[in-house]
Amino acid sequence: MIRGVPVVVVASVKGGAGKTTTSVLLAEAAADRGHTVVLGDVDPQGSAAEWAALAAAGGTALRSTVVEVPARDLARRLMGPAAKADLVVLDTPNRDLHLLSAALSVGDLVVVPSAPTTMDLPRAWPTLDLVVEANRPAVVLLVKIDARYPNAAIDARAALAEGGAHTLTATVPYWQSLAQAKAGRPRGRHLRVFAAVLDELLPMLPDPEESQ
Repeated sequence: MIRGVPVVVVASVKGGAGKTTTSVLLAEAAADRGHTVVLGDVDPQGSAAEWAALAAAGGTALRSTVVEVPARDLARRLMGPAAKADLVVLDTPNRDLHLLSAALSVGDLVVVPSAPTTMDLPRAWPTLDLVVEANRPAVVLLVKIDARYPNAAIDARAALAEGGAHTLTATVPYWQSLAQAKAGRPRGRHLRVFAAVLDELLPMLPDPEESQ
């Protein structure tokens, strides 16, 4: 937690896993529900911040507040913004393990996005190992689900369960519009997909009132 506010960390050591898309859509789904959300961009590449800037320039600003915090003292830097929020989502880098560790240290729940392919799924394990080292709970979110291969998610979930990983029931389909969504405020079916993800995540988070 940061100032008693629950923190969801979106993490993967694999590039292109869908961290930023997951972070932004999750934050926006929560904001759409009336939550006050801070989206911390921990990645030096600033993809979430770029998304927010493009959305604002296009006249459809994000509902969540994006704060760039690519620093190991990210918890301190987020103290101010978090004071006005009831949820913090952190988009993390895949290569800078120091920044990733800093994010994990304040996380209440880690979401690891992964496609269910034989190339992508094995890369979830190094991330899950880091989460275990940080003594944080984690869930895997299966993303980029191709409707032409309905068994892919089933097989991936079974493989993850065999290794002791917990996988969310909600999945994220592969839509070209979602792959190219970094141009404005998410809406419509994109938000509905991540609202289902949010419904699973919120009960897993600590109650802010109990931490006070």
